[in-house]
Amino acid sequence: MGEQNNELELRILSTLPFVVKWIQTDKELTDNDFENLKKLYPEQYKFALNSTLEELIEMNSRHKDSKIYGKHIEILLSPQGIKWLDRNYRKLKNHAQE
Repeated sequence: MGEQNNELELRILSTLPFVVKWIQTDKELTDNDFENLKKLYPEQYKFALNSTLEELIEMNSRHKDSKIYGKHIEILLSPQGIKWLDRNYRKLKNHAQE
């Protein structure tokens, strides 16, 4: 079970390059963006939807020393990244309720 969770987390982390670009450009995700994410990354979308913001932050924090994703996680967990994540996480939850 632990190995399956780690594999899922690594698949989720694989989307970090997109997320970091969105953070750096302060992109506001739209309903269309969420629909595209849902189609292209259904597993990651479902994970984000079923997790709390705190759980998402914790999951990323566990991988902050990753040679592959460490720099991305540093940006995600920065004040700018947390602010962006919080704002767009709330939008994701609202989108899913519509």
